[in-house]
Amino acid sequence: MAFVPRRGTQAGALTRYVGRADDGSFKLRGIEARQRSTPEWVADCQRDLLDTLDAERAPEPVVDRLRTHLIDLHAGRVDPADLVVTKRVGKRPGEYTQETRTVGALRRYERHDVARHPGQPVRFVVVDDDAARTADRVRLDFESPEEYDAEFYADLATRAAVSVVSPLGWDRERVDRYLRDRQDAALSAYL
Repeated sequence: MAFVPRRGTQAGALTRYVGRADDGSFKLRGIEARQRSTPEWVADCQRDLLDTLDAERAPEPVVDRLRTHLIDLHAGRVDPADLVVTKRVGKRPGEYTQETRTVGALRRYERHDVARHPGQPVRFVVVDDDAARTADRVRLDFESPEEYDAEFYADLATRAAVSVVSPLGWDRERVDRYLRDRQDAALSAYL
């Protein structure tokens, strides 16, 4: 069993862990693959990274495997339907004070005359997380988005990878540095 540290600390959180059962399956608690809001692609990626860690017993092969997922993501080879984020609405649309992605999704639901109330889910794909207008950051799942914001989803996948390798002493900075160094080495081979 490995306890995943809380962000910003090395102390393991008792509510975030990965364990291996006698039958070979994983017991997951509190990590991204178990969270309702996590897109299916990110959850699948994290499960694949757990399998890689189980087979290789080292963080480097896990981050190398993450890289292959990120290459597919940036190349547009991920189906946007697998990138749907699901959030529960906590307030009525007019009660939000921050311009979040959830607010953007609520505005898009309003455009389609679909009411959303506290407790109900909103389902969307992030298409441009830097858009000036909140409603332009997302597309609702039923709008059949054909594009996505690769950087937004790369960040989610990298966070999921950090949850896998953090019990081995790797933090986000180290994962990012490893990815960057390996990319720089690959590029220099062509120069």
